[in-house]
Amino acid sequence: LSLALKGWHCILLYFRSILHRWKKNWFDLWLDGNFVYYQDESRRIIEDRIHIKFNSVGIKAGYECRGK
Repeated sequence: LSLALKGWHCILLYFRSILHRWKKNWFDLWLDGNFVYYQDESRRIIEDRIHIKFNSVGIKAGYECRGK
């Protein structure tokens, strides 16, 4: 498998109350469509795995995402 992108991302967690909080996780995005995120960059504990069912034509990160 080939790794397309890796790094930190934040997930907004919603609770039943007014409380919202961000949770920071390390992620790997693989070319086969698997998006795996972990507690930290050691990758020892998998938080979740999501299979993205669409083909990725181009993957951009950071300043590459800004429009021209």
